Amino acid sequence: MKSSRLLTSVCCLFTSNFIFSAHAAEPSGMVTSIYFLMLLGGFTLCNIPLQALFYFNGQYCSTRFPLWHTAIALIVNIVGAVLVIDQQPSTAYLSMYLGIIIVAIALALLPMWLRQSAKPQSQHASRNLLIGAVIFGLVSLLAWPVAIFSAALAIVAKQQNSEQQGVINGVCWLVALATIIWFGYQASMLWQHIPAN
Repeated sequence: MKSSRLLTSVCCLFTSNFIFSAHAAEPSGMVTSIYFLMLLGGFTLCNIPLQALFYFNGQYCSTRFPLWHTAIALIVNIVGAVLVIDQQPSTAYLSMYLGIIIVAIALALLPMWLRQSAKPQSQHASRNLLIGAVIFGLVSLLAWPVAIFSAALAIVAKQQNSEQQGVINGVCWLVALATIIWFGYQASMLWQHIPAN
């Protein structure tokens, strides 16, 4: 339960970081386009492999896990809808943005549908999730916001380690801390380059 609250807090921080940086850098209407290209599209693209990992490793067997995963994904889409309404784009852009939001919401609700046919929890769930966390961590070297997904996977992998293997726990902590530090460093560098007006 604590990891779910941590993931929610991190995702809210992730979302607000891009929104506020976009508002500070470009206040003239490009904010919505930047949001959709960088945050909503990227989040949805990274969330799909996450859903596959969780489905095939048995995390959707529990009742709370798919609810929390769906809620976190829906927060990003709600922020997108609020941002679109706030920007008041033309009718053509509004239709396009709302269409993208509807597709993203449908993909965010996928865990609720996958829960009906959830696979049983795998013996190697923690190892598989840790491998996914390492892959997301390597991708975050190219696109640093992906580090949040790596940290989330590492935290879930540590919780799924029912055998309490010390090596897997240690690597989970290492991956989670390394990616959180990497994300914090890159976010602070981005924040320093935003002009103060």
